[in-house]
Amino acid sequence: HSTLFQACVEASANGIVIVDARADDMPIVHVNQAFSRITGYEPEEVHGCNCRFLQGSDRKQPGVDQVRMAIRAGKPALVQMRNYRRDGSRFSNELQVSPVRENGGHITHYIGVINDVSARMDAESALAYRTSYDGLTGLPNFEQFRNRVGQACEESGHHRHAVALTLFNIDNFKAINATFGAGAADQLLKAVVDRVTP
Repeated sequence: HSTLFQACVEASANGIVIVDARADDMPIVHVNQAFSRITGYEPEEVHGCNCRFLQGSDRKQPGVDQVRMAIRAGKPALVQMRNYRRDGSRFSNELQVSPVRENGGHITHYIGVINDVSARMDAESALAYRTSYDGLTGLPNFEQFRNRVGQACEESGHHRHAVALTLFNIDNFKAINATFGAGAADQLLKAVVDRVTP
């Protein structure tokens, strides 16, 4: 069974880390090859260490507290947290932590499954940006503009201060677009944005 378990751990595309829950500070006793690929740390560098080194100095994040609470309660947890590779680069870790119990029910180890979701998070951020900002100018789009004006008006009502809104138009923009083409019109828009934004 132990050989089969070892083969399963090493075959996983996700990083796997096993810590000893019976020892002080829950030291790492095993990591798989995917852990090394994701984090850049070799097994001999991390054996005996607590997993918190992956957080670097970035300890104040909700996922850290959620893992601590789950361990105190002896329950599994699925969290997202920011972790750091050996070279200092950050990655988004979807971490699943599960307790391992002996026959008597006492927890002997915890297994952590590391899923690097950086690409997915980057794609979600890019999508969120594209839905809120104009791709050409980088300015907030109409929906974002409407939300911000609404927030400003709401705040002005609460704090009783005035809100100023300035609108301007580019004269004969349609004619410029028709005469010189979309490329020239786009360049004009970018030039205007560069002049009016700080």
